[in-house]
Amino acid sequence: MHTPGTAPHAPHPAPTVLAMTASTRIVIWAFCTGAGVLLGFILPWLLGFIAEWPLPYLDVLKFLASFDAPAMVLGRPAVLGAIGLIIALVITHESPSLTIDAEQILVRTGDDTRSIARELVGGVYRAGGKVRIESPAGRVLFHDDVEGGRQAIAAAFQRHGYPWEGVETLRSGGAGGTGRTVDAERGGPAASEASAASEASA
Repeated sequence: MHTPGTAPHAPHPAPTVLAMTASTRIVIWAFCTGAGVLLGFILPWLLGFIAEWPLPYLDVLKFLASFDAPAMVLGRPAVLGAIGLIIALVITHESPSLTIDAEQILVRTGDDTRSIARELVGGVYRAGGKVRIESPAGRVLFHDDVEGGRQAIAAAFQRHGYPWEGVETLRSGGAGGTGRTVDAERGGPAASEASAASEASA
């Protein structure tokens, strides 16, 4: 219910979750496991090339490669495949996820969760391929990889009213078309200049 003579408040959109998808997790698990199995099969041959390199854990690899019993020929790929799977599980478990709504941003990394209140956010943008959230005073509140793609990430923050400062480049017109640059936050200067140029040419 709202006060007569005033417009009702629009409902807040449902929270948006930016997190690694199940399919991406499966790909990472399969890739790391497969890489470990492959390394187990080619390890004796590979050590012939890298035996003199100053690599970490090289002695461990030499130890694993020194066994030529039939059981170890199959056991070595199994052991390294399991190690690859463990590494993949750690990677996917520690991948950060963001739950964004109008009041806060929940950041989950592994088993830890912290909250960034809406009033603490002064700007959000991409920096070095990662999402960066800063306070109005410039203090870094979050700076890490976020799943979802450039456009989806920008749209998620804008949908809940956060000051997205990134400038996105959109391509139109197919392979032979021209590109146009628009500010992902409120039209921005790039869009304003494009509009002014269009009016001048008319």
